[in-house]
Amino acid sequence: MSHPSDDGHSTDSGTTSELSDAERGLRLLALLDSQPPPVVEAEAPPEPEDLEPEPEPDEIPAQRAPAAPPENRPKRKKRRGTVQGALAASDAFIVEQVVSDRLEGRFCWSPHLGWMQWNGKVWVAADDTTVREDVRLYLAEWVVGQLAQPTAGVGSEDLVRLLGKGRIAGLTDLSRGLLLVNGGEFDTDPDIITVENGVLDLRTSALMPHDPKRYLTRYIPTRFVRGARHPDHDMVLSALSPEVHPWLQIRLGQGITGHVPDDDVMLLLHGDGQNGKSSLVDATSLALGGHTDTGAMTFLDDSVLTGDRDAKEERMALKGARLAFAEELPEGRRLNVTQLKKAVGTLLMKARHLYQREVQWVTSHTLVITTNYKPSVSETDHGTWRRLALVPFPYTFVGGEPESDYERKGDSGLKRRLQGREQREAMLAWLAEGARLWYEADRTMPKHPADVVEATRKWRSESDIVMRYWGERLVADYDSHVMSKELMEDLNQFLGEIGQQSWSQKTAADRFGSHEETKSSKVSKELIRSRAGLSRPSASDLGSGWVAARPEPPARYHAWMGVRFATEADMPS
Repeated sequence: MSHPSDDGHSTDSGTTSELSDAERGLRLLALLDSQPPPVVEAEAPPEPEDLEPEPEPDEIPAQRAPAAPPENRPKRKKRRGTVQGALAASDAFIVEQVVSDRLEGRFCWSPHLGWMQWNGKVWVAADDTTVREDVRLYLAEWVVGQLAQPTAGVGSEDLVRLLGKGRIAGLTDLSRGLLLVNGGEFDTDPDIITVENGVLDLRTSALMPHDPKRYLTRYIPTRFVRGARHPDHDMVLSALSPEVHPWLQIRLGQGITGHVPDDDVMLLLHGDGQNGKSSLVDATSLALGGHTDTGAMTFLDDSVLTGDRDAKEERMALKGARLAFAEELPEGRRLNVTQLKKAVGTLLMKARHLYQREVQWVTSHTLVITTNYKPSVSETDHGTWRRLALVPFPYTFVGGEPESDYERKGDSGLKRRLQGREQREAMLAWLAEGARLWYEADRTMPKHPADVVEATRKWRSESDIVMRYWGERLVADYDSHVMSKELMEDLNQFLGEIGQQSWSQKTAADRFGSHEETKSSKVSKELIRSRAGLSRPSASDLGSGWVAARPEPPARYHAWMGVRFATEADMPS
């Protein structure tokens, strides 16, 4: 229908020039809604293990795969509402179409993590630039198509205006709300982990397809092949004694779950040089992606456990971590027990990045230390030592032929070969089987083998001052007792001899009385009248330093019952 204009000419009521902003906006939205989204070449998501995978190069795969939307990604329901005036073509409405056609299933946004991008296997960190470029490409491809086939009612100016820098940035910012995912939704399932060829259920060793709806970020860049074996992996495990091998398999396997150890124990892998310890750690790291920021193995700064200050920044590395290693403590380093108790055996952890707020999370890591030197532990309480287990590596790998039962023939090329695909698959299969056995045992750790118990006891006898004092200066004896004052004096004398600070009477009494050795020997403190069986340090006692005769005891005194001072006759010849 036409009608005359003021100058006598007729105009078409359907031309762009006489359309209102609302009408032009609605036509633009209608075009966006009616046109198929630009085609994005995408790689189909990997299938589960029952399909035969293609051969892969014998090297560590890259951590990030090219971004690609999964074909089965969830589609957002397109929402439409009535619009008035200039709001018809506003970003608030266009962004829904951009999200639905391009961004959904490929990107999400979290206030705590920022932009995250689905790479076909896991969600990885992205930035505004990446998302803006994706929005720009989508709009540019669509606008080019529309300019090639003009549509009545929508002029080229309306189309080109969509490609402005501010418009693209605005659409990107607005899309955050439509793609919002709470940071707490990521990595919430402790029983699964993403591997190269699927999502591994650690409870059953079943393999499932990669799935963006699981919101997983931890990624093991190794294929899972159940029961995989390799001679190089067998050689790595030969560094362990037959009793320790199956026990350590379960402990390290449990470490790749998102659960904390049920016994709150931290392992210290100990042995002199050339003992195979480093090869075990290297093989584990290569299999689990320890060389990446998002693998199932994390390396820590030793200040998390040995520093004198509160290592809040360093503890942030434990947020969301699975198996965490602190490597090669320096000689003479002392474990900070306060730090230890913040990192081991706690349900919730707190830490912060530098100049940022403190955050709290549910603990998910298993902590392991490797060291050639036994760290010093000055604390004597059960709460400290129950958290520690020293794992001995008893063998030495030599270049020539072994000459004793504690020597093994070394292989200088082993470390390089552990990077191979089959070697990594063997280690992952070994760890996954350890995890499965832990679940099968109702998520209960096996008892420590005798080698570990003895190694830990010996370490404690060297490091635990009260235990060492018991071993060198006291003997449990039901018929004897010692005066409390004289035992405290002798204990402080002993501390001076071994280069330690003296303790107050209260500290000495508390640490001695609460010690496991004191309790297991049924030694107790009582107020008694002077009686037979009193043992006193004298010049003949080992290392006592006293040469004068002791004064007569008072009529009443506090005594430790069931113990006496050791004499030369008590010492091994």
